[in-house]
Amino acid sequence: MTAAEYLHQIHETRRRRLQSLVDTFQSMREAAQEIGCYSASHLSRLCSGKQAFNEEIARRIEDGFGLEFGALDRALEG
Repeated sequence: MTAAEYLHQIHETRRRRLQSLVDTFQSMREAAQEIGCYSASHLSRLCSGKQAFNEEIARRIEDGFGLEFGALDRALEG
C-alpha cells in the first residue's frame, strides 16, 4: 500500500465513523452543537468527503464527542 492509498483509507474511515456518529442525532445541526467547534455545513462536507479530514479535525471531533484519541481512525465493526 502506498502512502497516498493509506491516507485515503484513513480519511475514508474517519468519514464513515463521523457519519455513523452524526446518524445518532436528529440533525447535522444537533451533532455540530454537541461538538461545539464546527458548523453543520462543515460536518456535512466532512461526511460527504468534500472536505479534507486531517489529523487536527479528527482529534477535535473526537474531543467534542468525548471519544478516546484515535477513535475515528478505527474501522467500523460489521
